Amino acid sequence: MLQYRQLLTIFLTFTALGLLAPQTSQAEALRKQSSVWPEQELEASQELKLSFSARMIAQTHSRYAEAARLLRQGNQQYELSKFDDAIVSWQQSLNLYQALESQQGQAAALVSLGSAYLSLNQYHQSIVYYEQGLLMYQAIEDHQGQAITLMNLGSVYLSLNEHHRAIAFYNQALELLQVPEERRRRATTLVNLGIAHLGINAHSEAVSYYEQALELFQLLERL
Repeated sequence: MLQYRQLLTIFLTFTALGLLAPQTSQAEALRKQSSVWPEQELEASQELKLSFSARMIAQTHSRYAEAARLLRQGNQQYELSKFDDAIVSWQQSLNLYQALESQQGQAAALVSLGSAYLSLNQYHQSIVYYEQGLLMYQAIEDHQGQAITLMNLGSVYLSLNEHHRAIAFYNQALELLQVPEERRRRATTLVNLGIAHLGINAHSEAVSYYEQALELFQLLERL
């Protein structure tokens, strides 16, 4: 009985802080958590080979710019819940990044596509894109990209009520979210771990994760 009271107290505290705003459904809440990749970071990361001719440099730069524009367009469409349109934009962006052999760009487009399919409740298609994106991020040792993708995979499996698999992905993400600038994502992951543990009736563990998340959210409010 004490565990249920603790859960209720923590839930009410989250709600009062605006951290658990009411959602139309769990799937919608997880959709809003899932991450697409900001195109600004990609544009800054592209390097052109100095050995190219001036014309080739200009053409390559133009293709990078178009790929980034399509990624940005997809982000805007996603925010407007135009998921089918976002998929078209991100697929076009992915095609360009593949032609340019940009692993960073490909990973960003793949993860974004995974989020779009998650929003359409096409979970297995979402997993395919997330797993491809994760492999890309691992290849280039991008820890932030890996963490975001692992969080998203956890959310897919949580939507599928595969709680043990969700927990495994959230725990992997947590290991990569130790730096101070990742406190908010870490807190979100802790909340999701609490939800996943509730799904397997592990109430004591759920309370522990919620308490850790609450502590982090309160810290962020003070900063």
